[in-house]
Amino acid sequence: MELKRIQSTDLPDIDASVKERVNDGRWTLFRTHQDHDDREVEYYIKGNASLYRLDRSGKVVSIGEAAEAPRIDEVLHFADLPSPKSVSENRGTRRALTFS
Repeated sequence: MELKRIQSTDLPDIDASVKERVNDGRWTLFRTHQDHDDREVEYYIKGNASLYRLDRSGKVVSIGEAAEAPRIDEVLHFADLPSPKSVSENRGTRRALTFS
């Protein structure tokens, strides 16, 4: 699995609130190298027990269940939006997240 950072403008049809969920780790934006039937699908977002299939601009093509997700080959985050610097545990308690 490869981690990649892209610009938020690369996917203009994804709402800003969804981009925030991706960057803070609540949802996963990813790509797969597996063959799939729908050539229109370029990206996937997995969140809230749902799988959102997206085209090249981030527009939703279809929605399914998260259990239907293909293998994750590339996890994407937005380089130009705030994201946690780290999530670490200290003696069993979580530290507050800091954003860049």
